[in-house]
Amino acid sequence: MSSRSRVFRHKFYPRKPFKEIFIKADLAELVVEPHDEDYLDLSGMVLGGAVSDVLLDHEEVNGTLRITIRNREGHRFFDIKVKMRIPINTLLDLFGASLDIGDIRVDGLPVKKMYLYTANGDIMIGGVSAGEVKLESINGDIYVRGGEIKSLHISSTNGDVRIESHVEDSRIKADDINGEIRLLITENSNALIEASSVNGLIKVYNKEKLKIKTSEERFLQGLLGEGGSDVILNTVNGNIRIEVLAESLPEEA
Repeated sequence: MSSRSRVFRHKFYPRKPFKEIFIKADLAELVVEPHDEDYLDLSGMVLGGAVSDVLLDHEEVNGTLRITIRNREGHRFFDIKVKMRIPINTLLDLFGASLDIGDIRVDGLPVKKMYLYTANGDIMIGGVSAGEVKLESINGDIYVRGGEIKSLHISSTNGDVRIESHVEDSRIKADDINGEIRLLITENSNALIEASSVNGLIKVYNKEKLKIKTSEERFLQGLLGEGGSDVILNTVNGNIRIEVLAESLPEEA
């Protein structure tokens, strides 16, 4: 592969199955998805630079893989788009990604725990199966669609949060300082929903499907089914929109 090439690809064959994977990077976009091969596949494209401008380090110790991707010292800033395809022959204990700049998208990954952080970018996860998921963005939106997550905690400073989910035997907590929270939840969910906003309004669509326990301008508590799950939504400067849907989620966002 030429040093001036814009495309790179690495395959990581673990000495024993990966149990934890961490990635730290400055990227335009990180896309993560599962596959059924016995290796981790990492590929990418450099925009505005070349592969020789990129420093890619990795360390593998006792089933833990740590990957770092960044500009080489002294090289100008550019964008890198990366895709990670993670083997699912062994369920990961933990997947973590931390970006100073860039979007993160995770599709259909099964994992026990997941932690995603970006300082300047959006986070999008869809069809994720996990025991615990923590998502944090400073300047960017967060979007969660479907999947089966037992414990979901979302934190946003400057951005909107959108959650589309069927909720049963699980817990969702979303905190947003400057942005709107929108919850789309199926009507056959079992959940106690609590929403509060300091300087915003709370709006409920298809209100007849939600058993309202408390309703004020900036606080609401409502019940779907028998409860059993907690959905807690908090904003400081932003509205909260709750929409109760038919049993299936919409095809498009």
